Amino acid sequence: MEEPIGTPEWEKQTLELFTGLIRIDTSNPPGRELEAVNFIRAELAAREIASEVFEPEPGRANLIAKLGAGPKPAVILLSHLDVVAADAEKWSHPPFEAKEVDGVIYGRGTLDTKQLTAMQLTSFLQLKEREAELDRTVYLVATADEEAGSHLGMAQVIERFPELQNDGYVISEGGGFPLLLSGRSLILCAAGEKGVCRVMLRATGPSGHASCPPREQAVFRLGEALGRLAEYKFPKKYTALSRRFILETGLSPNSKQVIESTYNNLMQYMLHDGLMINEINAGERINVIAGKAEAEIEFRVLPGTTVQDIERLMEKLMKGAEVEWEIVSFEEGYESSMENELLELFERNCQAFGFDAKLIPFLALGRTDGRFLGPYTDSIYGFSPTLLTDHFAAVLERVHQHDERITRDSYLFGAKVLSKTLLDLCFTNGGAK
Repeated sequence: MEEPIGTPEWEKQTLELFTGLIRIDTSNPPGRELEAVNFIRAELAAREIASEVFEPEPGRANLIAKLGAGPKPAVILLSHLDVVAADAEKWSHPPFEAKEVDGVIYGRGTLDTKQLTAMQLTSFLQLKEREAELDRTVYLVATADEEAGSHLGMAQVIERFPELQNDGYVISEGGGFPLLLSGRSLILCAAGEKGVCRVMLRATGPSGHASCPPREQAVFRLGEALGRLAEYKFPKKYTALSRRFILETGLSPNSKQVIESTYNNLMQYMLHDGLMINEINAGERINVIAGKAEAEIEFRVLPGTTVQDIERLMEKLMKGAEVEWEIVSFEEGYESSMENELLELFERNCQAFGFDAKLIPFLALGRTDGRFLGPYTDSIYGFSPTLLTDHFAAVLERVHQHDERITRDSYLFGAKVLSKTLLDLCFTNGGAK
């Protein structure tokens, strides 16, 4: 990336990085992230940047590279290389060709999350040109398996590379998408995630031949317990992040404008815990009454919710129910700081490249690899900025769907903003021209 940010040659180079990654099929399963890792590694090697590749299983590769060693808090550029499967027959253009039509680039991963990988790689290569002047360490981390739980990716990377367990800045996925609200342009920055608590429910009862079914069956007992959970209405809870969101947007959770718009789902997600059923098992053979039935349920809980809170709720809801239950795992949610130099630079550089938007921190929808860094830092942000052509509601409709796509201008805008932000952040005397 020898060219200054935004020149025709610079744009050509960063678009080639992006489309090159899209053309590598890393559908998970089976993943095959190694080919994408080798693509990135070649770009790094061409600029004499060392990198390390970690494969928990053959072909399931993760890449880590770093620049600089200054005294200021480190920066971790974090993205994942795997994508969800794509049924090519349902796409207008092949999902792994990165075909551009009327300024729109089609492809699996254009929004989740190879656009972020390419933006970060562009920024990282730009930093190399002035590595001797860096006042902090910058890591580039591209992982495997995020779409299937990160077991072969960040869950192992964070243990294998303890230097990532630092109190620095993390730029990850989950935000950067604009809203147009009452004539105001806003751009969302993910600054927190919900936690997850998994609970196993088990019921037992008499088994036997289906021709003489007993009244008290295990599956009925389990169904009654699940019914209690399904009917429970989670109370509204405010966190620092949701209060800030309401204050900055001026949206009331009960306003007609919210209830009848895209913002309703976002607001409800930020104000309530949630519950889903992951799996139900009841019987193995037709014509035989199952003597045991079980279900795994998953609470998605707001930051600040504890395992003790879930225990008390389960005791209340399951009182008198003929089931046993146990908490099998609990991961806390987190919220990041909402005031620091990185967020200021995100907003300033969006404006510098022509999008006069107010940056609004929010709670990310879903979970990202950033959660593995939550115990170590309060500065984790999802930010791969786009223009209003790829606004929040449009992105929700495209991610993991047929015809996932991003406009060329949005991608270039995001690459410029991140490159300029990293240059401004990582040099004592200022950054890019």
